[in-house]
Amino acid sequence: EVLAEANRCLECPDPTCVRGCPTHNDIPGFVEQLRQGDLAGARDVLAEHTSLPEICSRVCDAAIQCEGSCSWRLAGERPVAIHAIERYIADHAEPPHVAPARQGGRVLVVGSGPAGLGAADVLSRAGGEVHVVEAQEELGGLLRNGIPRFTLPAAVLDRVIERLREQGVAFETGRPVLPEDLERPSQQWDAVIVAVGAGEPLPVRAEGIGDVGTSAALDEIRASQAAIAAGAPPARERVLVVGAGNTAMDVARLVRRRGGEAICVDWMDRRFSLVRPDELHEALAEGVEVRFGVTVGRVERADSAVRVTLVRTKQERAGERPRVTNEVAEELVVDRVVAALGFRVEDHWSAALGGVPIRKDSGNLPDRHWLASG
Repeated sequence: EVLAEANRCLECPDPTCVRGCPTHNDIPGFVEQLRQGDLAGARDVLAEHTSLPEICSRVCDAAIQCEGSCSWRLAGERPVAIHAIERYIADHAEPPHVAPARQGGRVLVVGSGPAGLGAADVLSRAGGEVHVVEAQEELGGLLRNGIPRFTLPAAVLDRVIERLREQGVAFETGRPVLPEDLERPSQQWDAVIVAVGAGEPLPVRAEGIGDVGTSAALDEIRASQAAIAAGAPPARERVLVVGAGNTAMDVARLVRRRGGEAICVDWMDRRFSLVRPDELHEALAEGVEVRFGVTVGRVERADSAVRVTLVRTKQERAGERPRVTNEVAEELVVDRVVAALGFRVEDHWSAALGGVPIRKDSGNLPDRHWLASG
C-alpha cells in the first residue's frame, strides 16, 4: 500500500510540497528512496531535515502543509499521502546510528517537550554533551501530557526518547527550573536552551465566568487519559469546550471516549478556523458537536449544572479579529466548561527572556483551506 501511494508522486521539478513543509523536508527524496525499495535510505533522507519524524508524521497539519501543497492537491485531486509515507518510514526503518565524537561544549536544555527533544537531537548529533531537565516526573512535556494517545501513542514517544539516550543525551526528571536559577553564572554549562513552551492557558472572558469557573484543557487531557488507562466507569456528562482548535478537539474526543457529550464553540468563521480539517472531520464522525461563529456571552449556575448563553460573532476575512455581537445564538445547559483557547508564555519567563513572545503578523491571509505554498 505504501509503495502504491509513493508511486503516485509526480516527481515534480518544482516540489511545492517541500515549500509547504515548515522544515522543508526533502519529500521527493525519501519518497524516491522508498519507491526503490531502500527503506534505510529513506530514513537517512528524513534524518537530514527532521529530528522527530515519528512524531511530526502524526501531529503536523499535513492537510495545510505538505499535503496541502502537493501538486495533486493544487490541481484539485487527492494529494499523495505524505504523512502516512513518512510515518511508515519512521516506524519501520531503524534511524541512522549516531556516535559522534564529542567536540566539547556542554549544553543544558530546560524542558523535554518537542522543542527540547529536537534541540537535544541536533546538538548531540553535532558532538555536544547535552543534559535535559524536566520539571515533571515523566519526560515528553506537551507530547506526553497534551496530545491524546490515539494521536501519539506513548510507545512512540518512548522510542524517540530512548534513541536520544543511546545518542548520549542525559535526562533528569522532577527538576523544575526558574528564571532566577539561570541568572547565576555557571561554569558547568557552555550554553542553556530554554524550551519550556507556553504553559499558561488563555482565560475564558464571559459574564459570570468567575462564579462558575473553568478547567484547563491540558488538565482535562491528563485526567481523561489517566481515567481511560485505569478503566474508570463512563463519565456521562455534558461538557462545553470553549475553543475549536486542535487541543479543543482532543479534549472533546476524549470526553466522547469516556461516554460523555462534547460541544466545542469557535468564535471564528468556519472558513478561517485554525482546526486541522482532518481532526475536525474525525471529531464530527465521533459525535462531537462543533459550533462556529459563536462564543460564550454569559454563564451562570443552575443547581448542579451550568447555563451558558452563546452569542454570535462576525468575521469577514481571515486576518481580522472576530467581532462579538449581542445576538443570542443558543442557550445550553452543561455540567462543566473547559477552556481550550490556546496558551501564552508565563509572565516570569517573558520578563526574564526579553522579547518573548514574538507576535506573529500574518497579514491578510486567504482562506486557509485552499492556502498552500508560495
